[in-house]
Formats: sequence, structure tokens, C-alpha cells
Amino acid sequence: MLASRQVAAAMQQRLLDASTDAGTSVYLGRGWPVDTDRAIKVALGDEDLGADAAGDDITWPRERTHSLLVDVMCVAGEAAGSDAAADQLAEQVLIELEGSVDATTLDPLTGVHLAATRLSRTQQADGAAVLAITTVTFEAQFSTRSNDPSTLI
Repeated sequence: MLASRQVAAAMQQRLLDASTDAGTSVYLGRGWPVDTDRAIKVALGDEDLGADAAGDDITWPRERTHSLLVDVMCVAGEAAGSDAAADQLAEQVLIELEGSVDATTLDPLTGVHLAATRLSRTQQADGAAVLAITTVTFEAQFSTRSNDPSTLI
């Protein structure tokens, strides 16, 4: 499994273990249907790769730094107050993923640094219901080796 997917899975697990209003409705990927009033979707975004921080790109295997964007979509389907409910989920996500050093490093993963970079709000029609979605975008920084993109270093 690519290191980027491990990061997203660790984020999902941390949110599942937390006491958010979404309960066990925390999904990995954009495609999961929302069958509850509140849910969280963790979705991989773009990932930039770069040379190692020291600039020493002549040794083999090369160290690759990764800058991964992860969208955490907080979905609320309540007719009245859905915007506030989605924002409340976003607040819980921010606390669980940025509220401590262990959270921002996704302990026990190695070498990951997580930071929220953006909040955005949208609405989506789902049949007769309107879903409020507050998306928290995180940037995860980590490194791998060029010959082993699955192992965090």
C-alpha cells in the first residue's frame, strides 16, 4: 500500500476511534454513499513529490519528500441546522487531527506531519434532501525512498 493511502487510513482510524457526531460513519474515499444524518469522508487529493530536504539527490535509493492533500468532508443531512451540524463535525475533525502532537504526527506512523490548510463549505442535493458539507483540507508531509514508496521514513 502506498504511503499516501496509509496516511489517509490512519486519519480515518483516528476519526473512527474518536467520539465525533459521525460515530462509525467515517469512510475512506469520495464514493461512499451517506446513509446517515452525519458522516465523514476522508479522500486523497493531489500529491507532490520532491527531492530530499538536504538536496542530496545523488545517492541511491533517493529520498522523496511527499506533500499530500487530504480532504476530510464533514457531511450533515439534517434539514434544519445542517450547516451548523457540518461545521460542528469539522470542529471535531480539527481537534482530533490537530489537537495534540500525537494527532498531527498520526502516531504510530513514522515521519508524518499533518496541518489543516483550508475550510470550504458547499451544499449538495441528494434526492429531496440537501446535504451541507464542510471540507477540511489537510496537508500531510512525509518521506519515502524511491525504491520503496510504501514505507514511511
